[in-house]
Amino acid sequence: MDIKDTLLAAIEEAAKAAIADGVFPEAQLPNIILEVPPKKEMGDFATNFAMQSAKAFRMNPRKIAEEVTGRINGDWLEHVEIAGPGFINFFLKANVLYDGLKAIMDRGESFGQLPRKDMKPVQVEYVSANPTGPLHVGHGRGAAAGSALVNVMRAAGYPVTSEYYINDAGNQINNLALSVDHRYLELLGKATEDTFPENGYHGADIIDTAQRIIKKDGDKYLNMSEEERLNIFKE
Repeated sequence: MDIKDTLLAAIEEAAKAAIADGVFPEAQLPNIILEVPPKKEMGDFATNFAMQSAKAFRMNPRKIAEEVTGRINGDWLEHVEIAGPGFINFFLKANVLYDGLKAIMDRGESFGQLPRKDMKPVQVEYVSANPTGPLHVGHGRGAAAGSALVNVMRAAGYPVTSEYYINDAGNQINNLALSVDHRYLELLGKATEDTFPENGYHGADIIDTAQRIIKKDGDKYLNMSEEERLNIFKE
């Protein structure tokens, strides 16, 4: 249990003790909220529990704060102050904070990770950059978001596997090869625009790709069968 949980439990136990002592009437406790004060001189943690519970206990908030703080003690607590209409400010002993820092250092990269959940595995699927067109920021965003989600879920204890799809096969690659093949033939005077594949890619990048092939290898692929050329252009 970390110090925040310890403090929440101490406030709840103190309030219940006051109810048991007959100081507070029987009532449902509100959800206890702990906050870090805006200034260090106001403590390490603060709560407005006394104001939250004033209506339920039918009592002045400062009186509630006094009764609650009078029932809180622990070797982790330096002292408590009641401020304003009933804020409770907690000042922790220095060793509590140092122990917390040491625990963080000891855990290293595993700090903050939750125990593994006993549940069915979760698979997160996300896609790679589409190789049939130019890269853009969305490709990086999709990969980063998918990878980050997997890491966060694993740290939260979920049994996660990830599937990163590399889009280098299938129908879209067939269409890409057909498109490059046609632009290759077109640039070498062996095809015309009106015979461009129906499902082909019309972007200028396809022409650039065909031009790079010609610059590197010239017309060496013209004498091959279409099947041979397409297999090469797929690669």
